[in-house]
Amino acid sequence: MTETFVRGDEGQALVVVGLAIAVVVGALVLTADWGYGLAMRRAAQNQADAAALAAGRLLATSYSGPGPAFAGTYQEDAWNKACEARRANTPPGPVSAVRSLAVSFLDGGGAELSPAFVSSDETCTLTGATDVPVGTTFVRVRSEAAYLSLFAVVTRQTIVAAASARARLTAGVTTRQLRLPTSGTFPVGTPGVGVSGESTAPNGAMWPIVRRYDPLEWSAGAPRSFHLFGPSVPSTTYFISLSHFSPHEAAAPANRQVHQRVTESDVTASSHVHHRDPSGIPPWQVNMASGACGPTWETTGTGDLSTTGSCDVPNWFYYGYRGSLATGTDWSTSGSWQSFESYGPGQEPPEPLAPATRSSCNILTDYPYFSAPSCSGPGASTRGDWVETAGGVDENLVANEILSFVARYGRDVPRSGGGIEKAVVVTLFLWDCGESYVVESPDTRNNWDLVGSGGDCSTATGTFDRVHLFTVAPITIRESDIHISGSSRVDATWGGIFSDAGGCAVEPTPLGCGLNPLTNSAFLVPDE
Repeated sequence: MTETFVRGDEGQALVVVGLAIAVVVGALVLTADWGYGLAMRRAAQNQADAAALAAGRLLATSYSGPGPAFAGTYQEDAWNKACEARRANTPPGPVSAVRSLAVSFLDGGGAELSPAFVSSDETCTLTGATDVPVGTTFVRVRSEAAYLSLFAVVTRQTIVAAASARARLTAGVTTRQLRLPTSGTFPVGTPGVGVSGESTAPNGAMWPIVRRYDPLEWSAGAPRSFHLFGPSVPSTTYFISLSHFSPHEAAAPANRQVHQRVTESDVTASSHVHHRDPSGIPPWQVNMASGACGPTWETTGTGDLSTTGSCDVPNWFYYGYRGSLATGTDWSTSGSWQSFESYGPGQEPPEPLAPATRSSCNILTDYPYFSAPSCSGPGASTRGDWVETAGGVDENLVANEILSFVARYGRDVPRSGGGIEKAVVVTLFLWDCGESYVVESPDTRNNWDLVGSGGDCSTATGTFDRVHLFTVAPITIRESDIHISGSSRVDATWGGIFSDAGGCAVEPTPLGCGLNPLTNSAFLVPDE
């Protein structure tokens, strides 16, 4: 009997399917690996951009002038700031990575000034005091992440995703320029350099306080922090009245309502018709000065010396002054005044500002980041606003109003010693010459005597009834700067701890955009 062998084909498809599954799984793993690699590369670039900008802004806002240009800020601080920004921009992922960060400091030509500062510390708490090289203009950050690919887990193959970014340090902008009427009934004016406080956003807000211009505060290595007001503050710092009428003239026997030499009064809540709101009268502000001037308060001020210190000054600190002050308004013609204020009776006649020799102008050439148009050019001696000083100010009340202002408008900034606090940047005007008010005759308005006339008025000492606005500087106020006690004190720091590069954010940077001790910023540029 012959046996017939029958070949069975059952199971052959399993082999083909198994091979196909292996290929498909491999393709899927490669696809996942490729996609994850692209995500890691994109994340690395985001991290490098954020890290470079953070480190650049830290250095820009700590610049203190020639010599140890970034005194008190070290390479370790810049690395920690870059690390924190990199960590904040690191997305969660299924694959662990070993990360490293390199920070380089470059000169204006892009050459490294020192070896790159490299570390893999994930806590961002490096300590040390390695000086940032003098001449640093760029900060470059390289962010790397080494990880095991999904496909090569068996072979333990490591893939590195890396990216770099570069930030340029430059001068910054913290204050808004004066806004002028451009059409309508009011003619176009040319006020020169000034600041508009039309809104009370943290950048550009103004308060009723002025400080004497002292060039020693801007010399190399000078401390950036100072006492704004309170115990031990020199008498050259004044609270001021920003009323549109002169409180000293109004208090004189003739009771003349003469305008102050202030470019533009605060009429955000005023009964006076004004070119910004010709169609109606806005409501008055709520009085925040502890009931010193009734339930409501007119933002133009009372023009009354007896209530200026107790009512107007605290309210201007609470709300921020929203008029305009200028260091370049020319008071030699009546047209200049009429470009900004048209209401109310009278104005003072033109008068010379100061003798031709003012040491404040001579020294200013050493600090080109200040602007003082009253120092040169035709008509310079009549340029610049004059503001009247105010007495009887409750400093405890003012400190509380500043604290309230910072709480409302402040940005979150790192607190010294850890944590977060609020801070604002406000505009502080500096003065150089003063006048005393003397009633000579009820029929004359020539009652202001220039202190130091015939000499150098910018060195005159004593107390003054009004002072000349010479230049302007931004200052930073933090919550921790406000000390409210039996005798309140408020501290400040010269310059803005946050700012915008403004018109300097281009390559190559324009003239006048070099770093200065006043205010700086940083912006990203292509990494070469």
